[in-house]
Amino acid sequence: MKKCICILALMSLTISHTQEIASWKRRRDLQRVLRNTTPQMVAQIPQLLEQLKNADTRQRAEIVRTLGEIGQQPQKVIPALVNALKDEAAIVRRYAAFALGDMGPQATSAIPQLVEALGDKEWRPKRAAAMALAEIGAIEEILAATTSSDPQIRRMATRSLVDLGEDAMPYIDIIAKLAKDQNPDVVREAMWSLEILVLHNRIVTTKLAPLVRNANSKNPKVRLKAAKLLSQEGTDAIPILLKLHKDANSQVSQAAINALRFIQEKQYENIVSLKMDISKKAKLTWRQRRVYEKKENKKQKLDLSQKIPQLLENLKSEDEHSKIQALEVLGHTQTQLDIVLPAIIAATQDTNTKVRQQAALALGNLGERAISAKANLLQMFLDKEWLPKRAAALALAEMNARDDIFQAILSEDSRIREMAARSIADMENIHDIERVQSLLKTEKAANVQRELHRTLDILQSLKK
Repeated sequence: MKKCICILALMSLTISHTQEIASWKRRRDLQRVLRNTTPQMVAQIPQLLEQLKNADTRQRAEIVRTLGEIGQQPQKVIPALVNALKDEAAIVRRYAAFALGDMGPQATSAIPQLVEALGDKEWRPKRAAAMALAEIGAIEEILAATTSSDPQIRRMATRSLVDLGEDAMPYIDIIAKLAKDQNPDVVREAMWSLEILVLHNRIVTTKLAPLVRNANSKNPKVRLKAAKLLSQEGTDAIPILLKLHKDANSQVSQAAINALRFIQEKQYENIVSLKMDISKKAKLTWRQRRVYEKKENKKQKLDLSQKIPQLLENLKSEDEHSKIQALEVLGHTQTQLDIVLPAIIAATQDTNTKVRQQAALALGNLGERAISAKANLLQMFLDKEWLPKRAAALALAEMNARDDIFQAILSEDSRIREMAARSIADMENIHDIERVQSLLKTEKAANVQRELHRTLDILQSLKK
């Protein structure tokens, strides 16, 4: 333990000041404590469960998210959420895990399935499962998962531990041991977890120490004063206020809730402010932002010729982050396209959603130089996940593959027509308005109609 404390002390010297935007977990904690579930919302549960049986991907994701936010009738809801953990769509699996986390200790029966979900092939669902296990309080199962033979489960169990917040402090030794794991992903996760925990510990034991003592006072008047003062300490005070909101004294409890609500409102303001700070991009479409980024990259005149062999080697790695980072760089190369392009095209068939997405974006970055990949991008319109096929639609627009896009909009498959409509919007050509209006007159599929209306709105706004 002493050795671990020394490690933490050394790491604390390199950690920057806390951000004004709360962590993901703290924002979820705020939402859970401050949510206002009405009888009308609870009454919708049977209907939502019935709709879940025949809904499309986006609807299923929205339904499971809503069920978690309502957080009632666990005996009916949890079996449906557990079933959704095995949905074919990653976004549904992700929101199902979030929803189970929202249910808190009510969802203990789902712990085995969430542990299994730590091994999901996609990052976002397993990240959500790690969060959910912490929110349910499945400490024994999390600790057991840290010794799994599967390195990805050990990695996500480490993330679960840090999601426990200050409750993870007794397990610092375990995280420190994981920082010496043979798997680099586990090591990286453990080192990151140690940084987060030491930062929290430093804040609690220094900056907030007096208020922490007062919050634990036996005198309710002292606790009440502490709750009111903590509202001015921003996101660092959230864990302390979460405990005070359960205080037996109603005045202390209400003061803590008021403080949490004040912090949440400040969070909204800070997030809006953060978005305004990047106002150069804020009002741009996705494609316009990417055009801006390409110009910036050209200014840098990156010479990647010496790095290409290593980047191509990274694409063969089992680590999704290595693949994604390689694709991000390869999409800006100016040379050796004869070997780079086939490697990127092969990545469009990767089993990982984010890798496929980044491969499509890399092809889009290459523009017309990657026009030979247009057939592969059109095939991606049938991808089961939204992000890869959305990236493919954008890439075709960036290649200016107009003929292929307008051919695709006539396909018999509504999924292809839907994404072709996205591509038309991404081309941002106001001369396509009449053509889109004509397509709307004959289109019968609801999903395609929705995209065509969206495309028409975008093109008409550009005309103004």
